[in-house]
Amino acid sequence: MASNNNNSQFYIPCLTKQNYDLWCIQYKALLRSQKLWELVEEGYTEPESTREETTMSNAKRQMLRQSRKKDNKALFMIYQGLDEATLEMVAQTKTSNEAWKMLNKTYIGVKKTKKVWLQALRGDFEKLNKVIR
Repeated sequence: MASNNNNSQFYIPCLTKQNYDLWCIQYKALLRSQKLWELVEEGYTEPESTREETTMSNAKRQMLRQSRKKDNKALFMIYQGLDEATLEMVAQTKTSNEAWKMLNKTYIGVKKTKKVWLQALRGDFEKLNKVIR
């Protein structure tokens, strides 16, 4: 269990190969409850150079710091729901948006592959069934 600043506790589901859809729903709700989902979904723009960052107005620099802080919190929360192998896979990402996209691409791809295999097996079964009759 983890807690937020209000000392309330919440369950952090662990992603497996079989539960991506439910994990995704739960994690979106969890991130929304922490006001982080919009940042995870849309990301934020990092300055291209240190020079660009130093020439920003104080207000923009403060907004950038806030975005980075929130993104680090979101990335930490995402990491909490991953097993070691999956964590190693997404550890190379720099933002929560990148991590989320990588997980989505990986697990949606697995789901599509399973669906294609099932369709192929169903076709083979139907052919065998016709031969037997």
